[in-house]
Amino acid sequence: MVNRFGTQIIDAAEKVYYLGGPSKTTLDLTMPKGVRNMEIWCNQELVFFLADGSELAFKSRVNITTNITADDASGRCCYNFTKRDYSPGLKHVIVEANGDNVLIRVE
Repeated sequence: MVNRFGTQIIDAAEKVYYLGGPSKTTLDLTMPKGVRNMEIWCNQELVFFLADGSELAFKSRVNITTNITADDASGRCCYNFTKRDYSPGLKHVIVEANGDNVLIRVE
C-alpha cells in the first residue's frame, strides 16, 4: 500500500510539473497503518519510514517540496510532513506546480 501511495504522488508531481503552473491535481489515497514518518530528501525523494524500521524512497525527476521546511543537521531531509499527514486513513493529497518545483500538501 505504501508503494502505491508513494508512486502515485511522484507520478502526479512529474505530470503537473511538465504541464506547468498553475497545474494542480488532488489525489484521494489511503495511508496504510505502520508509517511512522514521511519526509522529502534533497528535493528529490519522498521517503516513508515504517514501523518495522525499514524505509521506502520514491525518486522524483522534478524538485518536490512541502510547506514545512526541515531543521536537519544531516542535510538530507529538506521537508517534513505532520503526523496527521501520515496517520492511517483517507488522505487528500494536493500536488501543485509551483515554478521550478512541485508543492505536495496533505489534507
